[in-house]
Amino acid sequence: MVQRTVVNTDRVVYRGAKATEAVREICAVYGEGAIAERTARYWFAKFKGGNFDLKDASRSGRPSEFNEERLDQLLHEDARQTARELAERIGSNKSTVAEHLHSMGKVQKLGA
Repeated sequence: MVQRTVVNTDRVVYRGAKATEAVREICAVYGEGAIAERTARYWFAKFKGGNFDLKDASRSGRPSEFNEERLDQLLHEDARQTARELAERIGSNKSTVAEHLHSMGKVQKLGA
């Protein structure tokens, strides 16, 4: 038997439930596809292990932020720098710098 304990109006804790049952009930309330069964299984395993932290874990090897102001400042110092040179000065990789340059409307001018 599934016991539901209401924590507040937005959250329901499922005790003795299986991930499949929780997915069915959540989708009945929020609509088809609101949660994948795989996600629910991950949550159930995490909670069963005693981890109730709802924040995402930090990822290794990936910067959490990119300082676009610093990139703009470096461009003002010398607009002829390559993405590779900018990346080295910022401490990021070339593709990330190129992506931010593009989002800032900076384009490569050939023959300039």
